[in-house]
Amino acid sequence: MDKKEGMMVKKGVTNANRKNTFIYCLISTYIVGIAAHAYVFFHDSFSHDSLGAIYASKSEDLWKCALGRWVVPLYRKIVRGSISSPWLIGLLALLWIGITLYLIVELFQISQKRHVFLLASILTVNLTVIALAATFLFELDIDMFALLLATCAVYMWRQYRWGWIIGIPLITGVLGIYQSYISVVISLIIILLINDCISKISVKSIFKNGMQGIGMLIGGGMVYLVSLKVVVAVTGQKLASSYNGLTNMSQIASSKLFTFIQNAYGDWIASFISPEAAYIGGLLKVANIAVLCFVIGGLIAIFIDKNLNMLNKIMVFVLAAVLPIGMNISCILSGGMVHVLMRYSFWLFYAWALLLIQRLKHSILKEKKRFKYMASGGAVLSIAILIVIWNNFQAANAVYLKKDMEQKATLAMMTRVTERLEVMPGYEQGQSPVVFVGTISDLSHKDGFEKVEEIGGAGGSSTITYNSIGMFENYYKYILSTPINLDSAIWYDLQEDVRIQEWPSFPAGDSIQKLDKVYVVKLG
Repeated sequence: MDKKEGMMVKKGVTNANRKNTFIYCLISTYIVGIAAHAYVFFHDSFSHDSLGAIYASKSEDLWKCALGRWVVPLYRKIVRGSISSPWLIGLLALLWIGITLYLIVELFQISQKRHVFLLASILTVNLTVIALAATFLFELDIDMFALLLATCAVYMWRQYRWGWIIGIPLITGVLGIYQSYISVVISLIIILLINDCISKISVKSIFKNGMQGIGMLIGGGMVYLVSLKVVVAVTGQKLASSYNGLTNMSQIASSKLFTFIQNAYGDWIASFISPEAAYIGGLLKVANIAVLCFVIGGLIAIFIDKNLNMLNKIMVFVLAAVLPIGMNISCILSGGMVHVLMRYSFWLFYAWALLLIQRLKHSILKEKKRFKYMASGGAVLSIAILIVIWNNFQAANAVYLKKDMEQKATLAMMTRVTERLEVMPGYEQGQSPVVFVGTISDLSHKDGFEKVEEIGGAGGSSTITYNSIGMFENYYKYILSTPINLDSAIWYDLQEDVRIQEWPSFPAGDSIQKLDKVYVVKLG
């Protein structure tokens, strides 16, 4: 066999391996994803924001544009459609996660199948995905597409000479879906640069790669800002000034930057060691502390290694210190307002731990007998990550069950409310003006579900979690399929009316009354 034939065979083997890895990543993701999330994929437990987005109307698209998420309407039009169909959303979300997994496996050069499966579980069954599936289902596949675009940008930057330029429009797409996923790009870049330092790549090359990564981020951000101006001009929609709007970023004072950085570190540590929905309590804490200690131990092993030059060591520690900031950049950019949907990148820390054990085993640890105990630490690390995954499995199915029970309870209560309305003297269905005051807050507390209530959007006891005319309109239109005339002109004024505040709440006899030609229902 000549050299050319040998190269062709090697290339064929490599392509076959990549194909097998890709298939394994997809299968692992779908197995884990369906095992954890099938409950919600096969139910229609719309609640909270998802109740208002069962159908993405033009007003919903304009609202996304006002939030700077102008890619979302395009995605829905091209890929999924405007209906929030749980099973379709689930299939698409798992597809995007599976491809993301493959790209990360390629980037990190993870060779052991058990580590790939662990990574599939972490990427698929974490609190961010759980919160999206339980309460914000209409955004699950969209946000996972942002995750894929973020990973693709890093893959282009890493694999191709001019890939960082190709990554610019991908980052623009990430920002146009959900700005917080820029932290995924930053985190992956930092992790890969740390890996380069450990692999004894020259500081000059690492610095060059890092600058290209920064250039890709800045370029993507600049193109995104230009695209916002175009979107505002075309739609006539001003950028939102709400808590989750982009205009809040311009209000962040530089004098408070150090405080925000402190808060970002504090939030990262607290969220990592003591995450929400800790069903197995202390054991979960121990598992996360074990992962953290393993990473710290690995960094110490790197520092003591005599074969690694000092500049590389310094860069490892600088980048490791910056990593939590990269993962929690949203906390800084939003002025401290951060929640579980903005923390997907936190879960990449487990991916870094898996990459670190692989690098240590193949370089430093095999040459250092005094660190022999760390060489077998892979098993301990795997067990710790499995504990985290199992906790998330419990949390996922518990919160989905809670949402399902709340949906049934809310349906029963709103059916009773509607029946009472229809027998009120003079009431004409779909014609008489109606206003609901307050929210359904008196449904019975469910013992044992306290932990999952810590997850964003999982609190409360009803699918109608806040008083918005749009929530009630959608409930009657899509859930009850009953005509009703909700009076938008005085809806919010009546919420503060002192006369109604003295009324008893439903199901009391006087909880539904006619007030100034409007039928008022006091829910709570």
